[in-house]
Amino acid sequence: MRSKTTLILAIVAALVGAAIILSETLGPGDGKRDGRHDARVFKFDRDDISLISAAGASSSVCLKRDKETREWALDKPPGAPADPYEMRCLLDAITEAREFTRVGATEAAEGGDAGFGLDKPRLVIAVEAAGKRVELAIGSNLAIPDRLYARRTGEKEVL
Repeated sequence: MRSKTTLILAIVAALVGAAIILSETLGPGDGKRDGRHDARVFKFDRDDISLISAAGASSSVCLKRDKETREWALDKPPGAPADPYEMRCLLDAITEAREFTRVGATEAAEGGDAGFGLDKPRLVIAVEAAGKRVELAIGSNLAIPDRLYARRTGEKEVL
Protein backbone atom coordinates (compact mmCIF):
# COMPACT_ATOMS: atom_id res chain seq x y z
CA MET A 1 0.00 0.00 0.00
CA ARG A 2 1.14 3.51 -0.65
CA SER A 3 1.98 5.60 2.40
CA LYS A 4 -0.72 8.17 1.55
CA THR A 5 -3.39 5.45 1.43
CA THR A 6 -2.13 3.96 4.68
CA LEU A 7 -2.24 7.38 6.35
CA ILE A 8 -5.81 7.98 5.15
CA LEU A 9 -6.92 4.58 6.42
CA ALA A 10 -5.23 5.21 9.78
CA ILE A 11 -7.01 8.56 10.17
CA VAL A 12 -10.39 7.08 9.21
CA ALA A 13 -9.79 4.21 11.65
CA ALA A 14 -8.96 6.72 14.42
CA LEU A 15 -12.14 8.67 13.67
CA VAL A 16 -14.26 5.53 13.68
CA GLY A 17 -12.56 4.35 16.87
CA ALA A 18 -13.21 7.66 18.65
CA ALA A 19 -16.84 7.65 17.56
CA ILE A 20 -17.29 4.04 18.67
CA ILE A 21 -15.64 4.71 22.03
CA LEU A 22 -17.92 7.69 22.55
CA SER A 23 -21.05 5.77 21.60
CA GLU A 24 -20.20 2.64 23.59
CA THR A 25 -18.90 4.33 26.71
CA LEU A 26 -21.51 7.01 26.85
CA GLY A 27 -24.22 4.40 26.67
CA PRO A 28 -27.28 3.47 24.66
CA GLY A 29 -30.71 4.97 24.98
CA ASP A 30 -32.77 7.76 23.61
CA GLY A 31 -30.39 10.44 24.89
CA LYS A 32 -32.74 11.69 27.58
CA ARG A 33 -31.52 11.23 31.13
CA ASP A 34 -34.30 12.90 33.03
CA GLY A 35 -36.90 13.35 30.30
CA ARG A 36 -35.61 16.84 29.46
CA HIS A 37 -31.91 16.61 28.60
CA ASP A 38 -30.85 15.30 25.20
CA ALA A 39 -27.52 13.59 25.97
CA ARG A 40 -26.58 12.98 22.34
CA VAL A 41 -23.13 14.38 21.59
CA PHE A 42 -24.14 15.29 18.01
CA LYS A 43 -27.82 16.17 17.85
CA PHE A 44 -28.26 15.32 14.17
CA ASP A 45 -30.28 12.79 12.22
CA ARG A 46 -27.89 10.46 10.38
CA ASP A 47 -29.56 11.17 7.00
CA ASP A 48 -28.97 14.92 7.38
CA ILE A 49 -25.21 14.64 7.97
CA SER A 50 -23.29 15.98 4.96
CA LEU A 51 -19.70 16.30 6.24
CA ILE A 52 -17.49 14.56 8.78
CA SER A 53 -13.94 15.66 9.42
CA ALA A 54 -11.26 14.74 11.89
CA ALA A 55 -8.02 16.57 12.55
CA GLY A 56 -5.23 15.25 14.73
CA ALA A 57 -1.82 16.63 15.58
CA SER A 58 -0.20 15.57 12.33
CA SER A 59 -2.96 14.74 9.86
CA SER A 60 -6.59 15.23 8.95
CA VAL A 61 -9.33 13.68 6.88
CA CYS A 62 -12.64 15.01 5.57
CA LEU A 63 -15.57 12.99 4.23
CA LYS A 64 -18.36 14.67 2.25
CA ARG A 65 -21.71 13.40 1.04
CA ASP A 66 -22.62 14.27 -2.54
CA LYS A 67 -25.85 16.28 -2.57
CA GLU A 68 -27.27 14.50 -5.61
CA THR A 69 -26.09 10.89 -5.31
CA ARG A 70 -25.93 10.90 -1.47
CA GLU A 71 -22.69 8.88 -1.77
CA TRP A 72 -19.76 9.56 0.56
CA ALA A 73 -16.23 10.31 -0.65
CA LEU A 74 -12.97 11.57 0.77
CA ASP A 75 -12.68 15.31 0.28
CA LYS A 76 -9.36 15.71 2.06
CA PRO A 77 -7.32 14.16 0.65
CA PRO A 78 -9.55 14.18 -2.44
CA GLY A 79 -10.73 11.51 -4.72
CA ALA A 80 -11.44 8.16 -3.11
CA PRO A 81 -14.99 6.95 -2.52
CA ALA A 82 -15.84 5.93 1.03
CA ASP A 83 -16.88 2.36 1.80
CA PRO A 84 -20.70 2.36 2.28
CA TYR A 85 -20.62 -0.18 5.13
CA GLU A 86 -17.92 1.74 7.03
CA MET A 87 -19.85 4.98 6.52
CA ARG A 88 -23.03 3.42 7.96
CA CYS A 89 -21.03 2.28 10.99
CA LEU A 90 -19.45 5.71 11.39
CA LEU A 91 -22.79 7.53 11.04
CA ASP A 92 -24.39 5.19 13.57
CA ALA A 93 -21.53 5.75 16.02
CA ILE A 94 -21.78 9.53 15.63
CA THR A 95 -25.55 9.72 16.02
CA GLU A 96 -25.59 7.24 18.93
CA ALA A 97 -22.74 8.82 20.94
CA ARG A 98 -24.03 9.99 24.33
CA GLU A 99 -22.68 12.10 27.16
CA PHE A 100 -21.76 10.09 30.25
CA THR A 101 -21.53 13.08 32.54
CA ARG A 102 -21.00 16.81 32.29
CA VAL A 103 -18.51 19.02 34.10
CA GLY A 104 -20.13 22.40 34.71
CA ALA A 105 -18.64 25.59 33.27
CA THR A 106 -17.38 26.81 36.68
CA GLU A 107 -15.71 23.52 37.58
CA ALA A 108 -14.30 23.21 34.05
CA ALA A 109 -12.79 26.70 34.30
CA GLU A 110 -11.23 25.83 37.67
CA GLY A 111 -9.69 22.65 36.23
CA GLY A 112 -8.40 24.48 33.17
CA ASP A 113 -8.22 23.03 29.69
CA ALA A 114 -4.96 21.19 30.47
CA GLY A 115 -6.65 19.25 33.27
CA PHE A 116 -9.00 17.71 30.70
CA GLY A 117 -6.46 17.38 27.88
CA LEU A 118 -8.34 20.04 25.95
CA ASP A 119 -5.47 22.55 25.76
CA LYS A 120 -4.02 20.35 23.00
CA PRO A 121 -6.85 18.01 21.94
CA ARG A 122 -5.77 14.68 20.50
CA LEU A 123 -8.52 14.92 17.88
CA VAL A 124 -11.11 17.46 16.72
CA ILE A 125 -14.17 15.96 15.05
CA ALA A 126 -16.50 18.19 13.02
CA VAL A 127 -19.94 17.15 11.80
CA GLU A 128 -22.19 19.21 9.52
CA ALA A 129 -25.89 18.65 8.96
CA ALA A 130 -28.69 20.86 7.69
CA GLY A 131 -26.38 23.87 7.53
CA LYS A 132 -25.22 23.51 11.15
CA ARG A 133 -21.66 22.58 12.17
CA VAL A 134 -20.66 21.08 15.52
CA GLU A 135 -17.03 20.57 16.46
CA LEU A 136 -15.99 18.30 19.29
CA ALA A 137 -12.49 18.45 20.78
CA ILE A 138 -11.41 15.11 22.23
CA GLY A 139 -9.15 15.46 25.27
CA SER A 140 -7.56 13.01 27.66
CA ASN A 141 -8.92 9.81 29.16
CA LEU A 142 -10.87 9.87 32.40
CA ALA A 143 -9.82 7.72 35.32
CA ILE A 144 -12.64 5.39 34.26
CA PRO A 145 -11.47 3.07 31.46
CA ASP A 146 -12.66 3.89 27.92
CA ARG A 147 -14.02 7.32 28.86
CA LEU A 148 -12.81 10.56 27.29
CA TYR A 149 -13.12 14.23 28.10
CA ALA A 150 -14.57 16.27 25.24
CA ARG A 151 -15.92 19.76 24.61
CA ARG A 152 -18.06 21.20 21.87
CA THR A 153 -16.57 24.32 20.32
CA GLY A 154 -18.12 27.42 21.83
CA GLU A 155 -19.29 25.68 25.02
CA LYS A 156 -17.68 26.01 28.44
CA GLU A 157 -18.90 22.71 29.86
CA VAL A 158 -16.81 19.56 29.47
CA LEU A 159 -18.46 16.29 28.48
